[in-house]
Formats: sequence, C-alpha cells, structure tokens
Amino acid sequence: MSARLRVEANGKVVHQGTAFPCEGYVVTAFHVVGAREDGLWLHEIQHGVRYSLEFALGCDVELEAVIADSGADVALLKASATALASPLRLALPSDIAGRPWQTVGFPSNIDEGEYALDGTVTRVGESSWWTSRALQLLVNQGTSVAWDGISGSPVIVAGCVVGVLTEYMRDNSTVWASSVGAVRRLISAMNCKWPTETVAVLAANSNAALSTESRQITTYRTSSFPELVERLDSIANVDEADRVRRTLTRLNAENGPPPLRPGRATLSPCNGRTSSPTPDLLTPAGPGSRRELRDLFGKATGDEFATLSESAISVIENGDFEGYIGIGQAIQQKGNEVVSSKIVQDGELLVADGYRLLAGMRPADEESFLRMAMNGFDEVLELAPDNARALRGRACCDQAEHNYGDALRSYNAAIERVQRHLASHAGAIQPLSRRLGDSHELLRLLRHRTEVILLIRRSSSQNRWNTEVGKIQFGQQVEEHERLFRNMMPRMTARPDWYDFECFASQVFLANALHELGDLGRAAKAALRALRHRRSMIRNGPLNDIQRSNFRWWLHSSRKALSACPGLANKLDDLEHALLTKNDDGVLDTVDRILDASHARVYV
Repeated sequence: MSARLRVEANGKVVHQGTAFPCEGYVVTAFHVVGAREDGLWLHEIQHGVRYSLEFALGCDVELEAVIADSGADVALLKASATALASPLRLALPSDIAGRPWQTVGFPSNIDEGEYALDGTVTRVGESSWWTSRALQLLVNQGTSVAWDGISGSPVIVAGCVVGVLTEYMRDNSTVWASSVGAVRRLISAMNCKWPTETVAVLAANSNAALSTESRQITTYRTSSFPELVERLDSIANVDEADRVRRTLTRLNAENGPPPLRPGRATLSPCNGRTSSPTPDLLTPAGPGSRRELRDLFGKATGDEFATLSESAISVIENGDFEGYIGIGQAIQQKGNEVVSSKIVQDGELLVADGYRLLAGMRPADEESFLRMAMNGFDEVLELAPDNARALRGRACCDQAEHNYGDALRSYNAAIERVQRHLASHAGAIQPLSRRLGDSHELLRLLRHRTEVILLIRRSSSQNRWNTEVGKIQFGQQVEEHERLFRNMMPRMTARPDWYDFECFASQVFLANALHELGDLGRAAKAALRALRHRRSMIRNGPLNDIQRSNFRWWLHSSRKALSACPGLANKLDDLEHALLTKNDDGVLDTVDRILDASHARVYV
C-alpha cells in the first residue's frame, strides 16, 4: 500500500511524492523530503516544514524524519500513528533482471490520485547498495508526460519491494530506482547494536583520518568495520594499531558486521536542527557567502572557507589552470576536516576542471591530463550522481576525445538535473551562491550543448541536426541560451572580471550558432560583444598565455560570424599576425581598432 507524501511549509504544500509503510517505517525517496546535494532534510533548511501521508477520505498521518541516505536517495520516516495498515514486505536478494515489475504512485499531474505503472526490470547495477540508479526499469506507460510525484513509489516484483523509484528519463520509457539493499541498511543502521561510546574512544586514540570517520560513525549510530581495519596501517603507533584492531574484531564478532558499506554514501540522520545548506565556494555571491559560511562553520573556519572561495573565484577569472588544482586540493583538505561532502566535491571539481583545461593547453600531456580529469569527475558522480557540474566536466572530456554523442547525452542529462534542482528549491531557503551557481551552471551547460551540436552538424551532413526539424530544434535551443544569458548575467555585475569573462564565453558560442543558423547580423553583434568583454578585463600588458589563447579562440571562432562586416577583414588579419609573433602591444592595439571601427559601433 502506498500513499501520497506531502511536504508543507507554513501550511502550504511545497513538495509531494509517494511513500509506503515497511517494517515500522515509512519509506520514500530522499529528494522528496530533502536536498540531496547538501544531505539535509527540508525541515533542516526551512522553518515550519512538516511531512504527512495523505490517505483517502481526507485522513492524514503526521510523519517524523528519522534517517536518510542521500547517495542512494532513500529516506525513512516514522508515522505518528501506532501502526499503518498493509505494510509491504522487502524482497530477499535475487536475480530480478528481465522480470515484470509494478507500482502504484501519486503523480502530481493526475488529479484522480493514484496511478499504476508497470514494466520490465531492464538492468540491475553491480554497485546496487549505494546508488540512486541501482535498477533500470522499462515503463510500459512511457515517459512522454511528466511523472513528478511518482518518486518514492515501491518497485514491486512478485509481491515484494525490490526498490524505490527515484527518477525518470523523459521520452525514453525509462525510470530508475534505488535497491532494496539501500532500504535494508538504513533499517539495520537504526537497529545497530554497536556501542557508539566504544567507537568514540577508538576515535580519540587514533589518527586524524580515523577520527574523522569515527565521528561520522558515532553520529550515524553505526560503524564501517572494513574501512576502519584498512586504515589501521596508517596509525604510526604499532601497539595502538593492534589494540584498535583487536577491539574492532571483538565488536564485529559479538554484534555482527556493521550494515553500512563505507565511503559510498552520506547518511543524513534527523537531528531536529534548522540550518542552511552549504554555500557554493566556486560562484561569487558577495559578502553574503562569508556570513553563510560563518553561520554554518563558526567565524574562524567560515573565514577560512571564504578566503578559499575568493582564491578559487580569482583563479577561475584569471584562467590560472594550475591554480585550479592547488586551490581545489586545499578546499578538499579543509572539507574533509569539517566532514562536509559538498565542500569536498567543490574541491574535487575544481581540481578536475584544472586538469581538463590544462589538457587543451599542453598537447604533449593532453591524454594523461584528460584521464586525471575524468577520474576526478567520475569520483564526484559516484557519490553524487545528480551533480550537474561533474556531468558537464565529464561531457567536456568526451567532447575533447571527439565522442560527441556521449557528450551531448551527458549535457542533456545535466541540463535536466539542474533545471529540476532549480524547480525543486523554488520555495526553499537557499544560499545566494547556490542559487546563482545553479543558474550559472545551466548557462554554461546550454552553451556547451550548443557547441557540441555544431560539431555534430559539421561532422556529417546526414545527421539529424542537419534536417529541417533538427535545425528548428537547434534554433530553439540557441534562443533558450540567449534568453537565459540576458536574464542571468545582470546578477553577476558585482564581480566585473567574472561577469566579463562569462559574457565573453557565452557570446562566442552564441555567435557561432547564430552564424550557423544564417542570422549574420546577430552573429556579428555577438562576436563583437564578446571581444569587448574580453578586452575590458585587460588593464595593462604584457599578455599571459591564457589571454593570448582567448584572443586566438575568439579569432578562430568569429571570422565567419563577422562575414557581415567586410571592413574588418584586414584588421582580423592584423590581429592574427600579432598573435603569431606574440606582439602583445600589437594585439591590444588591433583589438581596440576593431572595437573602434564604425562597423563595431553599430553592434556593441
């Protein structure tokens, strides 16, 4: 038996999904009741939030948050009623691939209430304990309509629950689900018999890494026995290591192995507090970010993170790709110290992006740098499959290796996720940096998708993007890009260099696309806007390698777009010569002449 789960804030329904009773708990998808990126329940983010199950005849049952696994996207809640009728049974481990499944959920677009779905289990993932995409399911009813609200529905095979629905793929007849194993380990964690006092003592008598892990273990009323044993080798004191090993082995023998697989997911127990999600360290948001960081971590640590954030934003503005790696590693280290998976991910993403961008600058090291970048993005996606930045980074690597189809699929998946994330938090309190970061990420994704479609169009005249329908669809996507650019960029004016560089990049992509679509006038305007924004970032010479590279990229990308301005042809040749000879004064002088030309004044 499943029911509609409602999330209300100050008496107004702000979110809804599906849930079902099982073994004394109510099970749903965590993103229905929480923010997966931050590992926080919605009542921890916003005051006045309550959860309830809605049954027929207006009967509601109040729910209390208990524990969740944000990686697997599963949450347990407790009902205020002593018992709920018709609890569902959890399936035992078995091979379910190819077998029929069914569910009853409560999509928000169905006024009549419950709606039945069924189909076939297409695939069972190997790492099914910790991911929200453990089960891939074919849906007989299709996914051409929005199934929002179906999340949290039980996946039933042969009368037992084998998983929890977490997301669907539009127009692909596919939905995804976490596995029954994720539900079982949460229930086991709540019933765990390991004495947390002993684990805390072990933490106090071992090294910093073990202590950090043990603090997490104590909080979550469980332990990660295999990982703790593996880490014993890093304890310098041999006698101490032996003592810890003997104690852990005894606890394991007395109480059975702890239920959680280590290092794969972030558990989010309910602690009754209200707090803000972690600010985005990689997006400028003014002094508000420092205040948010202080509120979350205290003044001293908050100021340290604010300084790291300023450094990260500075290296991004200046194109210091080696700086990406150094600052990113510092963010990772500090994030581990305060046990913040979101901040660690910010650091990992900055490091991976540094390697990706260096790959384009150093042809001799391109393959190894791309490999390191891919590994970094994959590590983030392993823990946070919905991380749009990591998906974009992975797609950029695929694009660099000319795997355009894979890149386009990843860009589309990332766009869907960030749009869903923006919509799901429309009514919630979010740090300004996160809201700006999500909007900005969408802008970046749209321009990268534009670029890869251009590459696909040019790779073969026979592909669908060169058909009349494909051209219309591409034109619509370009218009979406330009519309978001106009709405988004005014929010970034407080940080001039960031604003100018993002305008430069967006307008170069846009100029290329508009030229491809035959809109030569708008293409020329976009190309010249891009050049003006890049020039405004440079106060004095000489130029560095990144600045020269940016001008070369602009020149290579904009020659066709400026075909509507024949009077600029000689000046473009002069710019190319100055770049080839590394005549920095000549480069800046020629850029100024291009922008001062009568043709340019019409467009900028």
